[in-house]
Amino acid sequence: MARKKEEEEIKTDLWKDTFSDLMNLLLCFFVLLYSMSSVDEVKYSELVASMSNSFSIFSGGAQAIGEGQLISSGATQLNNLDEYYSDMGKAAEDTDADDPMAEEKKKHTALKIIGGVTATAASAYAGFSYVIFRHAFDLKRSMIHKSTNLIHSDTEKEEWFMHSEKKDCFMNSYDGLKLHALALENHPESNTWIILVHGTASYFKNMIDYMYEADHRGFNILAIDQRGCGTSEGKYTSLGWNEHYDLMNWINYLISMHKDAKIALFGLNTGGATVINAVGDYLPNQVKCAVEDGAYSSIKYIINYTTRHLAHVEAKPFLPAVDVLVKQILHFSLHDVSQKQQLREAEVPMLFIHGSTDTTVPTSMVFDNYYACASEKELYVVEGKGYNETYTSPEYFNRLFSYIDKHIHE
Repeated sequence: MARKKEEEEIKTDLWKDTFSDLMNLLLCFFVLLYSMSSVDEVKYSELVASMSNSFSIFSGGAQAIGEGQLISSGATQLNNLDEYYSDMGKAAEDTDADDPMAEEKKKHTALKIIGGVTATAASAYAGFSYVIFRHAFDLKRSMIHKSTNLIHSDTEKEEWFMHSEKKDCFMNSYDGLKLHALALENHPESNTWIILVHGTASYFKNMIDYMYEADHRGFNILAIDQRGCGTSEGKYTSLGWNEHYDLMNWINYLISMHKDAKIALFGLNTGGATVINAVGDYLPNQVKCAVEDGAYSSIKYIINYTTRHLAHVEAKPFLPAVDVLVKQILHFSLHDVSQKQQLREAEVPMLFIHGSTDTTVPTSMVFDNYYACASEKELYVVEGKGYNETYTSPEYFNRLFSYIDKHIHE
């Protein structure tokens, strides 16, 4: 059903674009600082007056009062003031004239100041970029992975889960992580399977409502732990990009155990992004359809959106430096990753689900994904439901599995 994407030429000089963007941003930052700098004459005069007692040039600690009248011990000394400043000016001119290196010293001082400001600003820029990276991709600190409502089940579903035929499955990722999934095969006579990909701040067990509904409709289940979640190894999330390679490996793992399997894919929020990225790559014919619920359309957009709404900071100016960290640690570029581009390559039928009141992942993103998808597609916007709330709608599971049944039994 799907085809293998043509191999593209590997470009090794893309780092130059990010580096040049970073330098341009720094230059603009310093120009902005310079344009904002000014001297407040009133405050400067007040500062001079306040320091005159300690550093007075007149005996008795004279100070300026009112309109320039200088008083010390009750005596007016205005007559000496003009003479003093004239002498000081001449002395300064004579000093500069006698020192041929004076101009060079001034330039050197200015360069040191500029260098210090540049180093400080660059350090602040790099430091805050690292903070944004950590809050987006480090699973222990991620704001994205904390902004979620976990799915909880009831006693009946816990009893069902306890008595199900379960098997722990393990495999190694392409970059050496040990990954875990749970297989529930309560219908050994059936060749229909659903692979469930959980969302943020959770693991496979938080998909128990989906597992329960799938089992009662005759599906066998493979519920995976995404990297860094549950029993799977890993420190970082890549918000669905590296994870989609893991999902493709799980598909091949399942087919190696059940060659005649008919497979449906389902992903929730970040798991939905994982599914979207996977349908844009080569998928075997055993994959009959895919469903995403609450996925975003762009990693860059969701980083900026989440940082702005949770930390009240605009992340966009820092993304070039964040991208440098992504390349070094996660081994891909934010510039090269696009859910919409993956969907333009899709051949597997897809169902797009989203809550109409979702403010964590804006509802507008489901329309971006839907219109970008090149394969057969359907759209289901659940009215009155927000982030991770769509499954609570009474008709949700009937709508979901009627779509899957239609395509998996074709």
